[in-house]
Amino acid sequence: MKPAMERDRLEAPLQHGTAVIAVYVPARDEESAGRYYPTKVMVRFMGQVLEPRDVRDAETLHINQTVAISYRIGKSGKVYVDTAKALGKAKQ
Repeated sequence: MKPAMERDRLEAPLQHGTAVIAVYVPARDEESAGRYYPTKVMVRFMGQVLEPRDVRDAETLHINQTVAISYRIGKSGKVYVDTAKALGKAKQ
C-alpha cells in the first residue's frame, strides 16, 4: 500500500459492522508448478466489494454468508476492511 493510502487508513477510527461474502476462492496447491494460492475472500460492504487485510478461519466461510468486520473510512472516503470473521466467533 502506498504511504499516503496507509496513512489515510491508519488515521481513520476503527469501526465494526457486518458484511456479506461476495467472492470465495478456496486455497489450492499446484504441486507441479511449486505454487500455493491461499484462500481469497472478498466482502460486499456499503455497495462495494472489498478485500479484507485479514480473514479469520477463511476455510469455514461461504458465499452469501454474513460476517463480522472491522473497517475504517479514511478522510479520502475510501473504505478499508481490516478483518473479517464468521459471526458468533469469540474475539481472539
